[in-house]
Amino acid sequence: MTRKKQHTHQYVRTYPHAFGASPIDKTKGVWACALPDCTHFMPHNVADMVEGKLSLCNRCFEKFVLTRELMGIDKPICNSCAHPEDQLPFDAAEFMEVKMNIARKRGVPLEQIEDAEVHAAIETRHRMGL
Repeated sequence: MTRKKQHTHQYVRTYPHAFGASPIDKTKGVWACALPDCTHFMPHNVADMVEGKLSLCNRCFEKFVLTRELMGIDKPICNSCAHPEDQLPFDAAEFMEVKMNIARKRGVPLEQIEDAEVHAAIETRHRMGL
């Protein structure tokens, strides 16, 4: 038995005819990994589960967390590539860790935590040397 290769997926939205999909109807799109040796995909009925997952940027190939805004295009790019003027001094894993900690402490879903609040918490962590 062969083991699965552990890697971060590079998500792209495709429109396979087998699912009755077309680029016009975005609800039938399938999120798939674009890496040549990976067959991973998320069918359109569970596509919402892709949000919040790590992906490789389709422009700079750095890891980033998929957000609803960044998933608005078929080949998502990281926030740094989408908004180069807003370069952030921390990585996606730290962002998600802090966001999940805030949500857990409050007992609310991740969607209710504002990104600006997470950025402020991370900047405070960095100032304190944590």
